Amino acid sequence: MKNRFFILILLGVLGYSMNAFAINAPTVDSIPSSVDANTYILTIYTEEGATVSVVGGPSQLAPVTDGAGDDPEDGEVQVEVALAQDTVNSFSVIAQMGTDVSDSILIEINEVSTSDESSAPVPEPPVLNEIPDVVDTAEYIITGTTEPDANIYARNTDGEVAGSTHAGPSGKFQVTVPLRLEATNRFNISAENEDGVEGKATQAVIRQTVLWEGEPEEEPAPPLYTSSQIFFSDIQGHWAEDYINELYQQNVVSGKSEGVFDPDGLITRAELTKIAILAFGHSVNPTPGAHPFQDVPLNSWFAPYVEEAKRLGFVSGYDTGGFGPNDFVTRAAALKILLGAAGIDSTGITPDFPDVPASAWYAAYVGFAQKNAIVSGYSNGTFGPASNMTRAQVAKIVIKLLEYKAAQAEE
Repeated sequence: MKNRFFILILLGVLGYSMNAFAINAPTVDSIPSSVDANTYILTIYTEEGATVSVVGGPSQLAPVTDGAGDDPEDGEVQVEVALAQDTVNSFSVIAQMGTDVSDSILIEINEVSTSDESSAPVPEPPVLNEIPDVVDTAEYIITGTTEPDANIYARNTDGEVAGSTHAGPSGKFQVTVPLRLEATNRFNISAENEDGVEGKATQAVIRQTVLWEGEPEEEPAPPLYTSSQIFFSDIQGHWAEDYINELYQQNVVSGKSEGVFDPDGLITRAELTKIAILAFGHSVNPTPGAHPFQDVPLNSWFAPYVEEAKRLGFVSGYDTGGFGPNDFVTRAAALKILLGAAGIDSTGITPDFPDVPASAWYAAYVGFAQKNAIVSGYSNGTFGPASNMTRAQVAKIVIKLLEYKAAQAEE
């Protein structure tokens, strides 16, 4: 009898442990090598009842739950995505059951418009010669080959031309670019032919890691925000402890309950909008005059914050007309909201993550955050735009943005 009781307990523990793991990553029906359309319907397979989030393309998409509305709960959902024209559209897809989140998958849809093809040839990307692992000069000469007599442009990640030249009759070229010291410098090298057609770029990565002899090394600046006080019992020793404490002292966050912040918990779109409003000094009307979105009741605690965020233009909701206040916010959407609340213009800044295409609606937000060390991505080099943002991650980003704005004000 005791053995049977022990086995039942063991099975219960094992069952609980298995439920604690993230759910399986979704799968997607095969996609044609190219499509000629403004939209494409993805058929996604996941666990029954799971919620699927798709991030990418030129517009934001609301999460879709298997079994919602007229859709049968059968582990299959369909999501219609908008496509940027004449480019490869990349999308990140995750599935979620409660707080269990799957790994993300990356899918690509190559949109090729056939109705208005140009007859002008497009130059091939330049071929660059080998670049040393490290460089200890303030400038570097990038060399390579391209089409004969082509114009060569070296642009930084902001899209600004850092250097240009003209290739010789054999196609060989060399272009000089300035380097930031003690930094990884990235330049996109492209060729323009005699017809004025510019082709795709090849990226040059130049690591300037050695200071010139005799130049004093700068001591690292102390962190702007620190606190030794304990406001939440569950953040002691957490990597985001100082960020969270500072936001609490500024009356931006108050925790999930008395003394509990839940740093690794996911944050909803409504919660993030409130933090964005409070952190960057925006005031709200405690009694909203109209429904800001169809799914935001006037008597809800978050209605004043969502109304003001919509008025200021840094939230726009989904294509369906709703806001999704209780949806967990994705990393891509969180950056858009926070940078918008901070009043930062990130137009034209190109990110350097393999899962963030330049054509994505969120690319410039990620590019600014990466360039200014607001975010650094995951250890595998990706950003994970469709993954959900945690409360601790939001605290760090908000503090980093406040530091950035404070530094800009001093210049």
